[in-house]
Amino acid sequence: MFLTECRHQIHLIPTSETEPCFWRQVTIASASCRLLIEAVHQEGDSEIKNRTVLAAPSELEGMAQQYQISHVSLLSPSHANCTGHWALDAVAELWRCAAPLPGGQTCQGWIHVLADGHEVFDCAGLNEMFEFRRTTLIYSAQAKAAYFASAH
Repeated sequence: MFLTECRHQIHLIPTSETEPCFWRQVTIASASCRLLIEAVHQEGDSEIKNRTVLAAPSELEGMAQQYQISHVSLLSPSHANCTGHWALDAVAELWRCAAPLPGGQTCQGWIHVLADGHEVFDCAGLNEMFEFRRTTLIYSAQAKAAYFASAH
């Protein structure tokens, strides 16, 4: 998912093969949306904050079982956000969506409702051809937690 260059690696002393590597800069090697998640969990008396990039919104469902999701941002390419460049925007809501296809089949996707009200579809570009409707609310910033509820 990420490309790195040796010249951007931060060398910490001492290092071993089992320690994580740190980078000043990475390049995302993707043309699809990604979620930047900020989460909190308890370890004993300590509150641990984590940030991670998810390759698919469905990974948020599993993460919500272990962590309290405090913030979700959408990293979207220009073709998805229609701005001409990559964008990082706060997510107000994340919805599963579906569209009926010819022959009785259904196509699944995601609708990201941004904090400013704009909607970004992650439906493999099929949202231009088919009408996707919200089916399940996965995340709501207002609730400050990921949850699952059927749409009305």
